[in-house]
Amino acid sequence: MLALIIASLAVFWAWETLLVVVPWTIPAWLQPFIVLAGALGFCWPDWRVAAAAAGAVGLLHVAVRGSTTPVTAEAVRLRPGVGSRVPDLP
Repeated sequence: MLALIIASLAVFWAWETLLVVVPWTIPAWLQPFIVLAGALGFCWPDWRVAAAAAGAVGLLHVAVRGSTTPVTAEAVRLRPGVGSRVPDLP
């Protein structure tokens, strides 16, 4: 049980770091294979713990990110005086 928790947290940290550091987007169909490869690399001889850790990482990823798709930020342009409580300076 402790090995599963440690493996899940290690693979989750590596996965989230990879998503932040890599400058390009990783295709959605490739992401589960990368997570499973990372889990297998972390706890090699026990493939059952690796599979469970990969599943736990998927659940943690959805819980932390809120969804499995990346969210793109949109720029919002504010006009002066609209939606503001402070009046414009003369």
